[in-house]
Amino acid sequence: MLYGVWTNSLGLISDGFHMLFDCSALVVGLCAALVVRWKPTRLYSFGYGRVEVLSGFVNSLFLVSIATAVLSEALTRLLDPPTINTDKLLVSRNSARDSEIRIVYPSILLCLHSCCVVVVVYRWCRWLG
Repeated sequence: MLYGVWTNSLGLISDGFHMLFDCSALVVGLCAALVVRWKPTRLYSFGYGRVEVLSGFVNSLFLVSIATAVLSEALTRLLDPPTINTDKLLVSRNSARDSEIRIVYPSILLCLHSCCVVVVVYRWCRWLG
């Protein structure tokens, strides 16, 4: 996300927010799965069964808000295109193929980070039972 802001690339910024919300949704979902197991109390006589639904609702609100912000920024950039500093995206200009690989490198790192988070959260859920 910071690299997208640094290069003024809306694609990298939106991809960064997408990964951020995916990771936070995993954490919130894990916490909700743990809270659901709590016993009913005098105050919450039906238990905490709706916490999962509420966590999904909150996650959807975050996704709709960032999608609206990205759409608004995209329309603004469509009408008044900004300059995007591609020198920061391209590490090497030896060949066309090397340049293409260097452009997608930050996005690949974000996807790798997301996969690692999914594996860690899965292992944690399995460990907690």
